[in-house]
Amino acid sequence: MAKKKANDYRARLIAARMQAGLKRGEMAKALWTPRSTYMQWETVRRTPGIAVLAAELLFPKSLRVPEEGTIMAQVLRLADGQMTVTEIASRIKRTRSHTHAVINNLRKRGFSVMIKKEG
Repeated sequence: MAKKKANDYRARLIAARMQAGLKRGEMAKALWTPRSTYMQWETVRRTPGIAVLAAELLFPKSLRVPEEGTIMAQVLRLADGQMTVTEIASRIKRTRSHTHAVINNLRKRGFSVMIKKEG
């Protein structure tokens, strides 16, 4: 059970760092902790605990990467400028209008979403 909790903390900490676009050393500095301690948190040698909360407060959820397996995560992964909205909708098995709404939501949250023009 403790290992699962540590992995959850690790994933949340890494997601906050990646969304903020920071390197590990920069994240350690943002959290006012030594780089070596931060590295141990990411590799689950130590459990970060309160640092996860601090990271999530510094980098709000609206800016964090959507959870894997969600429609938002699927669209974000596919929206790299190589596919149209119709193609993405077909790939994730959703309507074009639903996919377009997800894309707009991601953009409002600050994510870079590139779509190939139709036709």
